[in-house]
Order: sequence, then C-alpha cells, then structure tokens
Amino acid sequence: MAKLIVFITVLFSFLAATSFGSSSENCNEIYAIQVVNEFRHDPKAFTQGLLYGGNDTLFESTGINGLSTVRKVNLYTAQIEALHKMDDAYFGEGLTLLGESLRNLVIICMMAGDLRPMGKYCLEVMDLPLYIKLTLKQWKSDCVVRISPLDGTVTGWVLLPELREGLTRAGYDVDVLNGIAWDAENNRIFVTGKLWPKVYQIKLHPNKKPLRLPIEEMCLRGPDDYVKV
Repeated sequence: MAKLIVFITVLFSFLAATSFGSSSENCNEIYAIQVVNEFRHDPKAFTQGLLYGGNDTLFESTGINGLSTVRKVNLYTAQIEALHKMDDAYFGEGLTLLGESLRNLVIICMMAGDLRPMGKYCLEVMDLPLYIKLTLKQWKSDCVVRISPLDGTVTGWVLLPELREGLTRAGYDVDVLNGIAWDAENNRIFVTGKLWPKVYQIKLHPNKKPLRLPIEEMCLRGPDDYVKV
C-alpha cells in the first residue's frame, strides 16, 4: 500500500505541473490545438500510459487482460524496440518514471478464496531523465485538464475533438483519447488514444471558437457536447 501511495503522489505531481505556463498565468485558459506532425502507432495497442523516453523513443503501457504490455517504441518508425508482456492476470494502467524505474499501475486479479494478490511488477530502466510535467486526461472526453500543483484546482483546458473525429471520418474504429507525452528538451507534446493508428505531435493556442456549454460541463459530460463549427 505504501508503494501505491508513493506512485499516486508522483503521478499527480507529473500531471499537475504543465508545460504550457505556470498556474498563476492564463487562469482557466481554454486551448485548442494545431497538429504539427503525425506518426504511426500500433492500432492494436490499448494505450493506457505514454512517456517520452529521449532519443525519439516513447514508453507506452497497454491494457486488457492477456494483452497488457510495457513497450519502448521508436517514434519515427513505430518499431517496438523492447517489450515486456504482463501475466494474463494483469490489466495494465498508467505509466510513469520514478528515479531509474518505470512504474506501471495495474489492476491486480486476486484469489477468490483469500483475496491474495497474484503478483506485482516493477520494470527497471537505467539512465533516463525524470520529467515532472504535463496534464490530466479527462476519461471518455476529448479534453485535457491543467491542474495547479499547489491546491489541485483546474487552471486550464485543452480541446482535442478533431483528432478522434478525424480518425472516425477516415474509417478507423478507435476508442477514447488516452496517452500524453512531453519532450521537455525539444518542447514537444505527443498525444494518442486507445486503438489509434497515429500519434500526434501538437501545439497549443488559445481557443477562439464558441462553446455550446460551459467548459466544465462540456468536458465532464463527454465529447458529444463539443460545438461543431
């Protein structure tokens, strides 16, 4: 339990300190995006966590019992350079870098008789920097939420509906937006989703389009409430 609390604390810090301004600036700013580049992504990957690992590589965790993995992927070729497949009892969740270790949150299956956990994982990786940056993804919506690390209040929103909508129009059967990675050295943001065939490099700019609902309602209610302009 202590290790889990440490993980959640580090993950919250990672999500809270964003790359697009301090919490004292642009309070409650609403951002839209510009797609800078597109990269191939495994369309069978049920993406749960995404990290930039340096040298144009991504670390990615995937979910689904029997299919959960942690992988190191070349950004430009989508080639899997290293792969750790979890036991079928595990459903992989989020991923973060803590010191020299990748930490993967998992849903653990337990024995029905005595509720005994069936195991745990800790993946070691050496000589990689720790970037305490980025944002919180609102599940089942096309929103990303910016949070102050000081008091946990929401200070900004990022709207990304066109990514999923564009894939759907192109005929792809995709799931929700999920996976945000930050390259601090080169100031790059990458996003993808569950079963998406692409990773997008994006830039943020203030949103100029009218919204049908207050941003809090729109993002918490889901992607269908975005105004179509």
